Amino acid sequence: REAAADAALSARLDALEADPTTATAVAKVESDGYAVATAAAEREAAADAALSARLDALEASTTTSSTTSIESGLLSGDWTVSGRIFRVDASGEIEIVPNYSTTINITQNSSYPEFLVVESGVSGDGSTRTTQGVMVGLLEVDKDDMILTLVDYDDNGIFTFTGIEKDTAGNIIKFSSGKYLESGFTNELTDALNQMPTVGVVTLEKV
Repeated sequence: REAAADAALSARLDALEADPTTATAVAKVESDGYAVATAAAEREAAADAALSARLDALEASTTTSSTTSIESGLLSGDWTVSGRIFRVDASGEIEIVPNYSTTINITQNSSYPEFLVVESGVSGDGSTRTTQGVMVGLLEVDKDDMILTLVDYDDNGIFTFTGIEKDTAGNIIKFSSGKYLESGFTNELTDALNQMPTVGVVTLEKV
């Protein structure tokens, strides 16, 4: 991005230098230091404007590529979330779940594959996720990697996964780095939901 911006700036400066109108204007006022300085300032401002426009174009291009390069059905199927969970209850008691595991099913939207619907099951031992539900997700491209964000259905928790791994056929089979963050709150309407401040280190692997 920086190289492209520098090239745009250089091209703009070359164009201004070659412009006979600019050259004539500067030549006519060679004896007037103030006028020469004004012409130089205008030339610099024009170059800055060209650079700014180029940076905006590059930024827009990067944003667009984060969604348009995502294939439909890329992640669809069953996946296993596993890792370590750390949380504290209202009394201050700490709980660590060293072998958290649950299976989810991902379906990408056919029209907008960056959007996902995720069906979640209960956790392996039932201690951290006691009910089934449906989450929504967002898949983004980050250079050679991808970022998968899942928003929980029963509280304000968020899963974030990165570090894609592929099989020999080029299919994504794992997100090797992930985290779960939940500030926790009291849910008085549903006794089955156990809300408490929680963090976790997790991975996501294709079943």
